[in-house]
Amino acid sequence: MSNGATNMPEAKYGVASWPEERGNHRALVQVSEKAHAVRANIPWRRRDDAAKKAIWVFDSATRERITNVARLDINRDFGEIAFQPATVPGTYEIYYIPYIPPKSNVGDSGIYPEPDDTTDPAWLQSVIAKQNSLPQVELIEIQARSEFHRFDPMEVAATADEVNELVAKHAGLPYLIFPEDRMNPIRMFDQLPTNWIKNGHSSEFTGDAQPNEFYAFQIGLFAAREEISNLSIRFGDLKTSDGKVIPASALRCFNLGGTDWLGRPFEKNFNVNKGIVGALWIGVDIPRNAKGAYTGKLTLLPDGLEPAEIKIRIAVGGDVLEDRGDSEPWRHSRLRWLDSTIAIDDDVIPPYTPLKVNGNSVSLLCRELTFGEIGLPESIRSNGREILQQPMSCVVETEDDQVSWKRGETHVLKESPGTVVRLSTFEGGPFSGKCWSTTEFDGCVTLNIALKANSTAYIGDIRLEIPFVKDVAKYMMGFSREGGYCPDEWQWAWNIDRSDNMVWLGDFNAGLQCKLKDTEDTWEIFNLKESGVPESWGNGGKGGAIVKKEDDRTVLRIYSGERTLKAGDDLQFRFRLLITPFMPIGAEHWDWRYDQMGVAEPGEYTNIAHIHHGIRENPYINYPFIEADRLKTCVQKIHDAGQKVTLYYTVRELSNRATELWALRSLGSEIFAENEAVSYTDKGAFASTAGTGYSWLQEHLISGYAPAWLQPLWDSTFDAAIGTTGLSRWHNYYIEGMRWLMENTGIDGLYLDGIGYDREIMKRIRKVMLRTRPDSLVKFHSGNNYDYLDSRVSPLNQYMEHLPYFSDLWIGEGYDYDKSPDYWFVEISGIPFGLTSEMLEYENGGNAYRGMVYGMTGRQSRTYEPMLSFWDEFGIKDAKMIGYWDPACPVKTAHKNVLATVYIKKDKTLVSIASWASEPVDIILEVDWQALGLDPSKARVYAPPIEDFQDRREWDPDSTINVEPGKGWLLVLE
Repeated sequence: MSNGATNMPEAKYGVASWPEERGNHRALVQVSEKAHAVRANIPWRRRDDAAKKAIWVFDSATRERITNVARLDINRDFGEIAFQPATVPGTYEIYYIPYIPPKSNVGDSGIYPEPDDTTDPAWLQSVIAKQNSLPQVELIEIQARSEFHRFDPMEVAATADEVNELVAKHAGLPYLIFPEDRMNPIRMFDQLPTNWIKNGHSSEFTGDAQPNEFYAFQIGLFAAREEISNLSIRFGDLKTSDGKVIPASALRCFNLGGTDWLGRPFEKNFNVNKGIVGALWIGVDIPRNAKGAYTGKLTLLPDGLEPAEIKIRIAVGGDVLEDRGDSEPWRHSRLRWLDSTIAIDDDVIPPYTPLKVNGNSVSLLCRELTFGEIGLPESIRSNGREILQQPMSCVVETEDDQVSWKRGETHVLKESPGTVVRLSTFEGGPFSGKCWSTTEFDGCVTLNIALKANSTAYIGDIRLEIPFVKDVAKYMMGFSREGGYCPDEWQWAWNIDRSDNMVWLGDFNAGLQCKLKDTEDTWEIFNLKESGVPESWGNGGKGGAIVKKEDDRTVLRIYSGERTLKAGDDLQFRFRLLITPFMPIGAEHWDWRYDQMGVAEPGEYTNIAHIHHGIRENPYINYPFIEADRLKTCVQKIHDAGQKVTLYYTVRELSNRATELWALRSLGSEIFAENEAVSYTDKGAFASTAGTGYSWLQEHLISGYAPAWLQPLWDSTFDAAIGTTGLSRWHNYYIEGMRWLMENTGIDGLYLDGIGYDREIMKRIRKVMLRTRPDSLVKFHSGNNYDYLDSRVSPLNQYMEHLPYFSDLWIGEGYDYDKSPDYWFVEISGIPFGLTSEMLEYENGGNAYRGMVYGMTGRQSRTYEPMLSFWDEFGIKDAKMIGYWDPACPVKTAHKNVLATVYIKKDKTLVSIASWASEPVDIILEVDWQALGLDPSKARVYAPPIEDFQDRREWDPDSTINVEPGKGWLLVLE
């Protein structure tokens, strides 16, 4: 056998090209003399389990695989093999981490083949007998399949002996320090890279920066002998010899804290376990007028260990960086975006209007609410229609009776154009209580009822009751129920595996969503595993809700069940209301003509191009910065054609190409999800397994990540995204990124495919967009999350808090367009919320006949372009839409399964008819001619020709019209 790592040759590293199915890493060796077998020692210095991976040897001349290969000594540090050369002299390729790429871009990690036995037994026996005398091949180079796949310089692991020797040189130090430039991000936390062995422990950092740059660098720490706990840093001023100063306040460490997504400062504990590496990313705000060599120090202050001083020397010179360095991602200057507070304010954005307070009432766009004695709403009106049949109430049942509340004081804590905060106090029975409410300009009302027990008491129930006017609660969506008509009764219970803790009840012009919340906001799309079930509402499994029709009202009762409270115990019942619809439906949507799938080219029939990820102009998911120049050129081309551009850019997953990936990873679980990420396609949803995914992720990240989307690219490479957490500082970066993209590439809006953040981030994003470009757009698309992973959460309910900030919708993969009209109305149309929608079905674009009843079509439908032409010919933008859902609709069909929506103009009306009947139906239109402004004696009814939709037909106004199942007509009355 081999005599071990002491014979490890020095390796050169390089890049070459070869088929991916051989893996991403190889050793190139030269055989110079003919032999029955030769021996190769490969100093691969790897981190995976080498014994479980196959080794393939190929002859470079013949491109044939060598079958006689012997694994002599395979370990983490090196691999020693023997093989039988065919071409001599010749070059041989030793693929030591072969990998079979995935067949699917979601849910498939590919395969690492295990060692296989292709060796002739007799040859193997002779090799083992003579292994120490076998000729040694020459190691030419260790190669990666691309620059991106390289392990060197920061992922070439030192041997245990090398680490021990380094530690022994610094006998008095509990931890070793390795300052690093931003060009070499620290990647390994379980190993030391070999260049740290060569460079050694150091207490000095030297770097070069430019004026006005936000300059970033790293400090690596190796906990050699002691655990590093609760480390803090004391920064000193940086000074030049002629007295110029960069103050200590200009330096920060992102690993020790910052500013969260709500603008709140926070601190992080920085700990490094013994034998582990930690990375500190530090930023310096270089002044605009800085010039010269600035020197100073920072002091590391770990608990229980001696402080360590690090000398800092930054030479500042060259041109002023007007953009702080942001246009060059390698500088890492955009790390400061993590702590941005951009657009955290109370300003109102269009189409919303400033809040108006009149006593206990607050009015906003098309809506008004009035608060009662203990601070809960007693009246909520939308479009002049009362939603509440009685005031909301907090009901507490004790052993003796139901508690009667005695009103205390009410204070308006904040009154601004965008936000009104109120606090009401009350008491009753064994409780004293407070109720906070925050009303915002978009119709969001967040309430928190805090109850404190003044004495020990048995509680039969604590519940919130919301009594709806019965005919307002016509439709329901939520609490695990699909959207549609409100049932006579519906029961729901908390389930940690489903984030279904919200329900909407309403009609086309008035409605209310209630979402139950914990004391701290989280954003969990599919389950509640991150936050857990709120103790107040859930009460150990006793909590739940009932929706029930009772006489002239429909009551939503949210109960928490029985419990015993001791004196001093307090509970907080936090919930949020959204008053719908959020805005009047405008006519602009008739002019928004989006391209089919985002080919980044102007379209003949479209005026908005969508640039998706995975294409040359925007290859990397949620990270459009690397190809920003190419993106800018593309956007300009589309603008020159008179069209707008929307961009796929969100969070929830992040490309593994992101420059700041390693800096973000140094923050632990703050940014990246560690357990699972969910990705979905038209074929279904997939929950990933931590530590799996595409080869790059497994070979470089190793563990502590959750793989997400895998996007094949035009050049046969892949973009492998990883999942991000629900809410974090990355959302601050995202918002700044949107500002930068709009200013530097010229994009006009966003295309959101699912959303990885809450309404607070959505509100900030929209503010930034409108302030940068007042006519900007946000297009939202979602698949049918209700069925995916059995989540039982409908997207328009799940994302309702975001709807006030959208321009329109595109709904969506996995939807069943054969379902009933009430499902269409609530789940797909967007109309109850003040939005319009489009359909998406990959096979046929949806149902064009039913879609027009809701004012929409399908972008991928063959009728799309003919329909657009007809809209323009008719002048539909100038028409008033009145749907079948509105009692004022002036045209009816007298058939319950054939519905009609009208588009009224001064001299003519368009009637959209669609059938949900299972057989052909004959109908006669019931028309309120006076409401249409038409004379029935002179009126004509005809179907204009629309390609792939209908042929021209004409009827008398009182004639029978035949409607085929699943189809309909567009009829003009004039």
